[in-house]
Formats: sequence, structure tokens, C-alpha cells
Amino acid sequence: LVIVIYESVRPQIAILWRIPGTTIYRNMKQESSGAFIPNVFITRIGCSMYFANAQFVKDTLMTYIQDLEDVNPTEYLVLEMTPVSSIDSTACHVIHDIVADYRARGIEIAFAMVGNRVDKTMR
Repeated sequence: LVIVIYESVRPQIAILWRIPGTTIYRNMKQESSGAFIPNVFITRIGCSMYFANAQFVKDTLMTYIQDLEDVNPTEYLVLEMTPVSSIDSTACHVIHDIVADYRARGIEIAFAMVGNRVDKTMR
């Protein structure tokens, strides 16, 4: 039970990069021969978002973008949300804060593969 709670509160947030010569994006920890799209940071949020993990997601995104600043300065942030099957109101507010914070820094945000249920909740 402790492991399930830990995994839920600290979801995997994978950095994605493109496999050269394809349109396939993979977790950079699983694929060593990928390449970043210049000035684009693509990440996959690994589970549903709710009050207990939303701030962790926000903080982790900030850390990753700061860590990659020298390698690939971010102008666009893409959040790939296939594993996110549900989202609560707290997480919606955090997503709104993420969008506002990054736009204020000149970074545009895009959402990819958002399920219908999550899309309806976020609207």
C-alpha cells in the first residue's frame, strides 16, 4: 500500500525526445540515440493528477526546464498526457498556474493526447 501511495504522489515525469529519422518520441531514459527538437521541451506526465501530486508535477517541470536550459533553452513546453485519465480541481488550478507562469517567462504551453474526460474537467 505504501508503494502505491508513493507512486501516486510522485508520478513519473518522462522527458521525451525524437528518434532521428522518425516521428516517434521516446523517454530519453529508454532511448539513448534520440534528439531534442530545438527550443521545445516535451514531457509525459505518468499518471492522473490530483491534489496530492499536482505540486510535485509543477516543481518537477520547473526543475527539468532549468536543468536543460544550457542544452536546449525552452520556448515551447509540450505536456503529453496519455496516462492522465483523471484530474481534480486542485490539479486544474495548478495546471492553470503552470500555464500562466510559463507564459510570463515567454514559454508557450501545448497539451497533447489529452483524454476526453480530462479535457472536459480542464475546461
